[in-house]
Amino acid sequence: MFESKPVELLRDRRGIYGIGVSDPYDIEALAWACGAGPRDTYRTPHVGNLILRPDMLQSGKECEYRPGAVLQKIIGGFRHGMFTHSNEERLRQVIHHEALIRAGLPWPPQHEKGIKYWSRDKKQQDRNRQTYHGLRRGSLHTINKLIDIALQEAADPAALKVARRFRFCHRELIYRAGAKSLRAMQLAQAFPVLAFAIYCRDIAHFWSGDRDSYGIESAEAEVRQYRKRVQEASDLVERGARLRDVAAVMQIPMALRRVKPGAAHLAVACHNPEWIISLMPDSLPRMRTWLRAVDHAHLRAGPDLAEWTAGHAFQIPVESENEILSFVHDLADWVRASHGNDGHQFVVRPFRPTMSLRTVTKLSGEWHEAVASNLTGPQHTFPAPWFPAAKVNGVEIIPIDNSADLDREGASMHHCVGTYAEEVRAGRYYVYSICRDGERLATAGLILIGDRVRLHEIRGPCNAAVPKQITAIVQRWLGAQAPYRAEGQNPRLWEVDGGIALCRADNPDGRIQIIEKEEEASEWML
Repeated sequence: MFESKPVELLRDRRGIYGIGVSDPYDIEALAWACGAGPRDTYRTPHVGNLILRPDMLQSGKECEYRPGAVLQKIIGGFRHGMFTHSNEERLRQVIHHEALIRAGLPWPPQHEKGIKYWSRDKKQQDRNRQTYHGLRRGSLHTINKLIDIALQEAADPAALKVARRFRFCHRELIYRAGAKSLRAMQLAQAFPVLAFAIYCRDIAHFWSGDRDSYGIESAEAEVRQYRKRVQEASDLVERGARLRDVAAVMQIPMALRRVKPGAAHLAVACHNPEWIISLMPDSLPRMRTWLRAVDHAHLRAGPDLAEWTAGHAFQIPVESENEILSFVHDLADWVRASHGNDGHQFVVRPFRPTMSLRTVTKLSGEWHEAVASNLTGPQHTFPAPWFPAAKVNGVEIIPIDNSADLDREGASMHHCVGTYAEEVRAGRYYVYSICRDGERLATAGLILIGDRVRLHEIRGPCNAAVPKQITAIVQRWLGAQAPYRAEGQNPRLWEVDGGIALCRADNPDGRIQIIEKEEEASEWML
């Protein structure tokens, strides 16, 4: 008997209108593939369907609070990737999981110890792995074939072209608006930020220009007020009102017309339209970086630092966006202290937006060093390191045993490890600096689980990824250490909520079992 396809083109008398799950397919499996359980009332099963034909969009459910469709063919099909949360990838998963079930590999796979790729036998694991990835590639080919047909026969080509200029997670909402209304599509072309604010309303209201007023009224009232403006602006668009009038309702400056669709989600929070006109770069990648840096500066330290960042963001001697944001983050600590917050006693010269890059770099660095130098005395000394310093293949692994050095590590590496002092003092965490020839390469955070010390995270400057060889050196060093045992403490037992938490020594993932009495753990303490 012919087996039904789990995902197929959706048709009616007028032809194809989208892609969706076929009726005979298990509806609970679809809900699971879309990221929700069968009892989840928030994500109903039909959210996996991709509706493209304009006349069917009138009755279709809009994709609120979720990424939606990317409206193009996809690649990958792995757990992590650029299309992971798209509707197209969810439909691919439905195809893949059903193919696995038909091949005798039930989904989801077992999670028992020793079972990998549905088997304990090494040869069978290899065969199942080949089957898994072969069916994954097949599901990718199938969904892309369906996407190609649906886009050609069901989608509005003009609305599709406009929507594809926006970010993945906003495309479906922009497409829906443009496919249902010619004026909405024209707005998305002429004023992307305004279109984003109106048609991506359940995303945009969290970043609206009046977000500083939150707290004056309840959050629910604020959302209702925003949606009222959205409805008024949408009505004006359909009546053919001037852009200026629509923008005024949404409280969006006309200067934001310069912002390209791919950066529209960042510009809604712009605080000064003059900066957009005179200082914002034209290329999309630099535009995104500039908008993120200015907004980050405003959130961290207010309009003065935002003004300085608008004029100096690309003068900062770094390469990546993450490094620019980290530089601004460090400046913000000094700027807040200049305004009278914590650390104000160490400010030699207060911050002013007219200062040069060289001046703010020097003053901020001096302030950070003054704060670190003040972190001395017994109250700022950490417990003894879990493991002593070591040198492996020319790489130094150095324990940070006081608050001052921890603060310097965070300032030098431009990340937040300086805030971990309380965790270290409490004996739950320890931080090591990874260096070579006196140069900091990375920062490693270790966490204690029972009598096992594990690598919690390892980060480079500005939280960048660390080269694999450095990570491998740290992991080998850690694996060679003897089990850590705190003085006067059973290394595998500690009190939790009136009971005792037991970490089994033979448990590789550190899972914890809660028991009532320590005696009951004796059988596990062999």
